[in-house]
This record gives sequence, structure tokens and C-alpha cells, in this order.
Amino acid sequence: MFKLVFLLKRRPDLTVQAFHAHLREVHGPRVCEQPAVRRYVQSYTLLQGYSKSELLFDGIEELWFDSGEARDRFVYRGTAGGAPNGDFFDASRTVIMPVDLHVMKAGAPVEGGVKSIEFVNRRADMPIERFGRYWLEHHGPLACHIEGFRRYEQNHLCAEGYAADPAPAFDGLAVTWFDSTDAMKRTVGTPAYKATREDESRFLRPGHLPFIITREARLKA
Repeated sequence: MFKLVFLLKRRPDLTVQAFHAHLREVHGPRVCEQPAVRRYVQSYTLLQGYSKSELLFDGIEELWFDSGEARDRFVYRGTAGGAPNGDFFDASRTVIMPVDLHVMKAGAPVEGGVKSIEFVNRRADMPIERFGRYWLEHHGPLACHIEGFRRYEQNHLCAEGYAADPAPAFDGLAVTWFDSTDAMKRTVGTPAYKATREDESRFLRPGHLPFIITREARLKA
């Protein structure tokens, strides 16, 4: 199947709670009505994540289609296709990513668990193909040794994404599921965690790797 991701930031005059409610209760049903959308997941940021500063995004949409054509039609049809229509989010900060999905650890998320979404960018001196291969074939298997992962996926920006003008701000998304925030925190400092973080300098842009912690809702299976 063909996957599409929307990274959404709320309109400045909305609270996080109001944004999440609209995404779930108003926008979500519109998307579910679209027959081209075969599977649909929303993820909402945890409110405690805002205790120190504003987050990069407030919500994530993940959609699956039977074909690349169906995916592209959904994006360009706008409101009629169920794509975000600007009545609750900041269009200037929306990121649309057609991605190739790679499941690195195929565990089933638990009810009430949390989902970490990391926004990945390659080193400036690393070609796209080499970056994707290293992430998939070396870094991914290394990260799978972190015992706290319930599930682990890599979402690589696909060729259609790089061809867009402008191209999305990220080369990919690393998505991991944990039983709880405490379970996630317990992985920090473990040998596998340290080895995984040390490896990032070999293929990722220097500096802090931005991320958000969310809980997901499956609106259409």
C-alpha cells in the first residue's frame, strides 16, 4: 500500500485541546468517508510535552492508499478529498510526506501506550540513496536491540516527495511505540540506546533530533 503523512500545527488562536478535538471529531470523519483511504491513523501530542516550550507539531495523520495515483489525488483535491482544509491548522507549517514504510520491529502496540515520532534529516554530505540504505540496513537493526520498543517503523520520504516544490522539510520519520512514557524513559542510558545514539552522527544531520510523543487513534482500519 501507499502511505501519506500530514504533520500538522494548530492555528495560533486554538488551544492544543481544541485542535485535537477538531482533528478527531470533525476532520477525522471527513477523511473516513473517502473510499480511496484504506487505513487512517491520527496521533495527538501529550499535553505534558508543552510544559517547557511549544512543540514542532501538534498532530499527525497517517493514511494508506491502494495506489500512488489515489494518494496523489487525495492531496490535490483538498477539502473534497478530506485533506486538511485550513479551518483549524496553520497551513504555513503543514508538512506533507509521501513515504515508503519499513517495519523494523513488528510488535503490536498496547492500548494506552505512547508513540514517539522523530523527524529525521540526513547529513549534508550524504546522498539520498546512501542515507536510506544506511538507515534501513545498519541503523535500524541496531535500534531494534533497544528492549523497550513495542514496535518500530521507518518512514522514508519517497521519490515523489523529493520531486515536490518545495520538498518536505524532512527525509523521514522514525516511529517507535512504548507501553508508557516510563517504559520509554527506562531505555535512556542503556547500552543499546547509547550505541544507537552514537551511530546517528554517521548518517544524520548534527544536533538535536526533534521529536514529539503522542497517543494514536485508529480511525479506519
